[in-house]
Amino acid sequence: MTAKAEFPDTDNLIRRYQSGESLYKLASEKGVTPKVIARIMREAGVLESRQGLRIDLDIESIIAHYLAGESEKAISDSLGVNRWTIRRRLQAAGIEPRGRSEAELLKWSQMTAEQKRQQVAPAHDAVRGVPVPHARKVKIAKGKERMQGHAVAAERHLAQVLTDRGLTVTLQRAVDKYNIDIAIDSPPVAVEIFGGGWHSSGDHARRFFERTKYFLDCGWNVVIVWVDGRRYPVGVGCADYVAAFVQELGGDISGRGQYRVILGDGQDAPATDSYFNSLAVIERLRGG
Repeated sequence: MTAKAEFPDTDNLIRRYQSGESLYKLASEKGVTPKVIARIMREAGVLESRQGLRIDLDIESIIAHYLAGESEKAISDSLGVNRWTIRRRLQAAGIEPRGRSEAELLKWSQMTAEQKRQQVAPAHDAVRGVPVPHARKVKIAKGKERMQGHAVAAERHLAQVLTDRGLTVTLQRAVDKYNIDIAIDSPPVAVEIFGGGWHSSGDHARRFFERTKYFLDCGWNVVIVWVDGRRYPVGVGCADYVAAFVQELGGDISGRGQYRVILGDGQDAPATDSYFNSLAVIERLRGG
């Protein structure tokens, strides 16, 4: 039987927890899981059990972990609470639970390139050389906008925050054969959420230039948002940036076709190729 973790400074841990420090922070400092710290707090009577009326949880940490890709089950297990406790907290914070489609997309985003190749090889072999008519691609894009099954949690969260600020947004807005993650119609601003380094390599990079140049040529202003659930999750700073950008553009038609790249916290992204924010990338998008 594995011995329970004990700490000589338990009283100090309890005081810090009661003063507002999160289970995640204390656990990280001690090199254990949040569930271990939760047990200590529960035994000390400062954390209700699963059957208690309310459990004191750090909702900001929960949101960050969830948007970073952790499942409700994984988060609940780490904190020693029921999965539905986590779901209720997420919903109360305006975070919609991932559906099957989104969970599948998340699973694929975490696969290695070789795993993806093996998974899709049979399908690719079956359709290789068979062109997809443009009209069919347009129909697919419209279907994605209607169903919104491809909208991930970070997109839904940011869209809701922008809506709360009085902006009219559309998730998965169809533009010809493409879909914009979050579209603001007036002025036209396309907000694209990127959550993994794979966006800037191989076929993904090629598609980025193709679709982004199309949006810019059509008069859309494009804001790329790089999201990392731990380092720079989608937050208030991001919404502040987008809202200020919309206000700056106003009804100025001559200002259309602008391009911006930021992090999920609203700060400017590094000026590198990997963030699609270098001079070479911008010149390529401008057709230079």
